[in-house]
Amino acid sequence: MIESYIDSVGTTPESLSDIGIVIVDESNPPYYYEQIDSANYTLYFGTVLGESKTYYSDSKKWEDFYRPIKCD
Repeated sequence: MIESYIDSVGTTPESLSDIGIVIVDESNPPYYYEQIDSANYTLYFGTVLGESKTYYSDSKKWEDFYRPIKCD
């Protein structure tokens, strides 16, 4: 959905609500979205206490560790 939004609008959404995803419990969302810039973002969720899976738009892959995103 995020990639479709970027293709149609030309920029990353500011939040998941921009693409129609509503987080019911903002204090404990199931996943988190971070807009880095107009072309890059991360999406992540907790797997176990203190660990998460993160999707990086620069590599288009899920990774098990935090790293800075590579901006063009």
